[in-house]
Amino acid sequence: MLRHGLIRQMTLCLGLVARASAAGAEDVPPAHYPALPREAQSAQGFAPKGWIVEHSATGDLDGRAGPDLVFILRDTDPAKILPREFAVEPLDTNPRILAVALARGKTFRLALANHTLIRRQESASVFDPFAEGGELTVANRSFTVPLEFFATIGSWTTYRNELSFRYRRGKFVLDRFRRESLVRNTGKTQTVTADYRAGTLRVVTGSNDSERTATIRKRLRGPAPTIEAVGDGLGFDPEAAARKH
Repeated sequence: MLRHGLIRQMTLCLGLVARASAAGAEDVPPAHYPALPREAQSAQGFAPKGWIVEHSATGDLDGRAGPDLVFILRDTDPAKILPREFAVEPLDTNPRILAVALARGKTFRLALANHTLIRRQESASVFDPFAEGGELTVANRSFTVPLEFFATIGSWTTYRNELSFRYRRGKFVLDRFRRESLVRNTGKTQTVTADYRAGTLRVVTGSNDSERTATIRKRLRGPAPTIEAVGDGLGFDPEAAARKH
C-alpha cells in the first residue's frame, strides 16, 4: 500500500521536510561497487569489508535443493552520510547491491550482483526507495523487490513498484511487474500489472473520489527483460520496454 498516511501528509503541509536543505547531487560522493566472492556459506560471507546485510530472504529459486539466498548489501561509509540543515536525520547516500546466491551443497554460489535496480538516494526531497516497508520475498520460485517513490517537492505523483524475477537459463528475468500510483493533488490513481509469462498488460485508472474505474488490456510484445535490462526499478515502464520490440 502506498505510504500517504496522516503523519506524512501533516509533514508535507507544514513543509518541514521541503524546507530541509540537502547537498546537491554534485556533492554526493561517487559510489563504488566491489566484486563479491563467488562462494560463501552465508549472506554475510558475501559482504565486502565495510558493507552489511541490510535485508535477506530465503527460498527455492532454481528447482534444486534449496533454500537459496536473496539479500541486499549496503555500504556503511561515513563519508557518504551527509548532514542536513534543519533535519534530525542525515542523508545516507550509501549504495546497495542486490544479490542472489544459489544453494550448492553446504555452500552458496553467487548468481547475481546487481546495483542498478535499487536506486541510490541522493536527495533529501526524495525518500529512500527501500527504507520504509521494504521487504524481500521469495515465493513460487521467484523473488520480489518492492520499491517506492515519494518526493516532498517537485512531484505530486507517488507510486510503488513491485518487481518479481525468475531464474531462467542462468539469468534472472522479469516475471511480473505491478505499479500502484497516486497523484496527490488530483486523487487520480493507476494500477499497471504486467504478467510476462502470460504476455499480458493491464492498466486500471480511477480516482480516490469515485469507485468507477477504466481498464485497458494489451498484449506484451517481446521477451521478458532480464534484471540488467530493467535497470532502475523505479524508472521501468513495461509499455515503453515493449515498444522497443
